[in-house]
Amino acid sequence: MGSVRGTKGDAMTKRVAEQLLQSVEHELADVKVYEAALDSVIDEQLEELWEHYYAASATRLLQLTRLCRAMGVDVETETPGRKMVREAGRVLTDAMKASRLSGDLNGAQRVASECVSLARSRDHLQLLQLGPDSEPSAASAYASVSAIASHESAKA
Repeated sequence: MGSVRGTKGDAMTKRVAEQLLQSVEHELADVKVYEAALDSVIDEQLEELWEHYYAASATRLLQLTRLCRAMGVDVETETPGRKMVREAGRVLTDAMKASRLSGDLNGAQRVASECVSLARSRDHLQLLQLGPDSEPSAASAYASVSAIASHESAKA
């Protein structure tokens, strides 16, 4: 990301980069959440739905990674916000793993359903965070990525 010298343009660039990096981390976490949920699913309809969510997140992750590269943002850059997003996802995957280890398949699926619901809520919050009041370039970039991911996963 480089150093910020205090100009308004540099500060905006840093905020946009932070939003993009958190979005990348969010999608990384979602991919892991949906993978863990699919390990716990026993209902075929849920499996189909969660596979759709997984594919959409994987596509958004790929598109966001490409966008970061195009904007000169190093996708490996660690930030405090990114760590928080990662931790939130880890808590969900850990809960599903612990539930699976209990041996109760129905209970594991219920826990996975709750975790998927929480992940989906985080998706909506992420979109709100990148809404009209956020940095315009990050908001429009994320909206484009979401539209591409939705279109590509609908084709699958």
